[in-house]
Amino acid sequence: MQRKSQVFTTLFLILLSPCFSGCSSSSPVATPASPPYQGATLTIACPTEEIATLVSQYGQGWASRNGVTVTTRRYDPARGPETVADASLWVVPPAEMPRWADAGQLAPLPDRLTSKDDSYRWAMLFPLYTGQLLVWDAKPTALPLLGDAPLCLYRKDLFENPEHQAAFKERYRHPLQPPATWQDWSEIAAYFHEHRQKGKAIPSLPPLPKEDDELDRLFFSVAAPLARRAIRQDQTARADQQNDLFSFHFDWSTGASRIAHPGFVHALTLLQQMQKFRPAQSEADSWRAFQEDRAVLCLADARRLYSLQQNDSEKQGNRAPRGKSQVHDRVGVCNVPGSRLFYDYQSDQAVPSDLGANRVPYRAATGWLGVVPRCSKEPEAAFALMEQLSGPDLGRQIAIEPRWGGGLFRSTLLDERWESFQLDNKQTLALRTAFQRLYQGTQNPAVRLRTPSQQVFREVLLREVRSALLDGKDAAQALQAVDARWRDLIKERTPARHLRDYRLSLGRLP
Repeated sequence: MQRKSQVFTTLFLILLSPCFSGCSSSSPVATPASPPYQGATLTIACPTEEIATLVSQYGQGWASRNGVTVTTRRYDPARGPETVADASLWVVPPAEMPRWADAGQLAPLPDRLTSKDDSYRWAMLFPLYTGQLLVWDAKPTALPLLGDAPLCLYRKDLFENPEHQAAFKERYRHPLQPPATWQDWSEIAAYFHEHRQKGKAIPSLPPLPKEDDELDRLFFSVAAPLARRAIRQDQTARADQQNDLFSFHFDWSTGASRIAHPGFVHALTLLQQMQKFRPAQSEADSWRAFQEDRAVLCLADARRLYSLQQNDSEKQGNRAPRGKSQVHDRVGVCNVPGSRLFYDYQSDQAVPSDLGANRVPYRAATGWLGVVPRCSKEPEAAFALMEQLSGPDLGRQIAIEPRWGGGLFRSTLLDERWESFQLDNKQTLALRTAFQRLYQGTQNPAVRLRTPSQQVFREVLLREVRSALLDGKDAAQALQAVDARWRDLIKERTPARHLRDYRLSLGRLP
């Protein structure tokens, strides 16, 4: 029995030997695959400290998982991201992207990002992005990092005051309420200029902004609903409305300048009339006048709500310290106003809006895109980081964070509740409604000029606009001077090249 047992044991061990040999140290052991970008170093060229913070904060998780080192470096926006040596990724404004794309300096997006089956969900981006802002010459070239979210802000505590309600209605024969049109805005500014402080006229609007970007947004926000007929999302544009859809700075058909047309002149005239409700001197960061209780109305991006809602418990004298707000919980939100009338494209005649307010938002005046230069040493890793930052999950986290201000670029975000902005229930609903109307209300928003040579056109315009507002230059004469210089610039570029650029800037092939 003992001998049989030994034999059986020997046979059993022989049969198991293949199993044991598979676990021996001499056998190959499967190892996890290395992350595809392991060891890569990405330098991100950022235009502001705020953007550098965003990229560092939200990109760190992806970088750690993939073994990538991510560093940010600031660049001077006046000189451009090219000044950051060895940058693998540039963060740039939407209006600037075509300058580098047209020069062949940007790498096109990988096909996987625009595929219908890709997890990035390209098709869920707003058409303004997939059709215009991310594309040049029909080639997707950029990914969004932050969208724009322009709003009108007003002092809800003053608007709800019974004395102001009664006095305003007696004067203007309609209730004091958030401005639906720029004509309403002007009436409200005039009223509070005279009635906010008894016996003394004080500014009711923020000072004229020193920054060109802010002045550009102010002028064109007023001009857009005057110079273009709104076509709602639920309307079908007729064949004869193509110019209404596309013409704004220039004529869609010919490329000719439109800047001296009646809608733009009317807008500049309105701004001149409002200038007496502002302080005499321009200021940088003029929106802070609203934060410091020096204005009743304000145009601002939604991200400013983060600062405006800071608790005011640390007031110093009559002003809050920088970063603290004197209007905490007293901020109302609504859409940027439209106009009671617009100027018909064919006749140049003023036409009353049959919608009550002709709402044409001015888009892409703010926001940021990520682009990969062709000289990037790590293009695939750079695209992968941007894919993460603007993808459905992390892109949502960034958008709903008040510090970044609801910079939407995906349609799925329109269903968000926006409670993170810490407004009261009524204003939270107003913010959600404003976003829905902004992003879905109009087929043909006016878009900031984004041709490769847009900067020189803009400099000519803003110089004359600023002169008209601060020095009293006649509005029509100022814009006629702009028109003459724009025509010269078109000739220098050649009319055919200029028309091509303008159509490409609108997402249309020449």
